[in-house]
Amino acid sequence: MVEDELIIVEDMRMMLENLGYIVTGVALDFDEAQIMLEADKPDIVLTDIALGGEKDGVDLAQEIKVKHEIPFIFVTSHSDKSTLDRAKFVKPNGYLVKPFEEKDLYTSIEIAIANFSGEVPTSEEDNEPRGFLVNEAVYVKDGHALVKVKLDELFWLKSEGNYIELHQSDKRNVVRSTLHEFLDKLPANKFFRVHKSHAVNIEKIDAINGTNITIGGEEIPIGRQYKEELISKLNTA
Repeated sequence: MVEDELIIVEDMRMMLENLGYIVTGVALDFDEAQIMLEADKPDIVLTDIALGGEKDGVDLAQEIKVKHEIPFIFVTSHSDKSTLDRAKFVKPNGYLVKPFEEKDLYTSIEIAIANFSGEVPTSEEDNEPRGFLVNEAVYVKDGHALVKVKLDELFWLKSEGNYIELHQSDKRNVVRSTLHEFLDKLPANKFFRVHKSHAVNIEKIDAINGTNITIGGEEIPIGRQYKEELISKLNTA
């Protein structure tokens, strides 16, 4: 979060924490924001446009686009044409005008991540759980927040109609997608379809036994047509 008015900082922090997000750091100006970006590596940046110092939020946005592959939202009390024109030039993933409510903040963050990942909601159905891939992680809905699931922590996937269960070592999340559509978003060298309704992270495979794959103590079925290709892929990895 980049904001030079401390009262607003605390209000936003409270809103974000109520929504289940973690505030990794707060910067008051451009220079502090640069340090924060390198040290904390946030998943999204909320920045005011008007900041103390020579450089403002638009300058920071340009820095983010060049050096950091993460979405950003402008949070500002200015909605005049000249400000909007400068903001549009750097193509923010969201634009939130002060004052705003908690629900507005939540909606802006969700849409920003969706826009950044290329998964723009287009219908009422998009209010259902859906996964957005950003920066080596999948963001999934959990209550009122988007939860980060790192690809390295994703063990296997199971398709249930138009939904997919994302299994980690100790928990699972559900997103709305077909297995084919979801796998198209994931790195092909890491995730492999092994059954009509299952895919696995090949780095997490413990054993391949007959018609099953063992991952973290779980047995995942493997179809005969996939097994030979998987073994060949593992031999050349």
